[in-house]
Amino acid sequence: MHRDLDQIVLEWNVHKIRSSRNSNMPIGRPCIMYEMPELLQTKNYLIEIPGFAFDALESDCRILKHPCDEDFYRLCNILLVENGLSHKNDPLSRRRTLYTTSRNFKKHIYLRL
Repeated sequence: MHRDLDQIVLEWNVHKIRSSRNSNMPIGRPCIMYEMPELLQTKNYLIEIPGFAFDALESDCRILKHPCDEDFYRLCNILLVENGLSHKNDPLSRRRTLYTTSRNFKKHIYLRL
């Protein structure tokens, strides 16, 4: 998943936003527009989070052993094995099939409750 997102970011930042009829619309490469807004005669609208606020937020977060509910994670791994799939090195189309299968399975379980 991270690899896919990295690829999307790369492709997004390679393209150039062209000018349009909307004069308020910025033009340029997204990564340059984000990193160097002064080149487009605008200001950086990022807001820095104070250290104490970041520490408070971090203490409220917990690091999960699994990306979701542990029982659901185990169930997904069972579905992986039953369908001969791997979440790491299968093509995107097979991962979509797995996602659809697990989603339908989850709906079926909830409807029975």
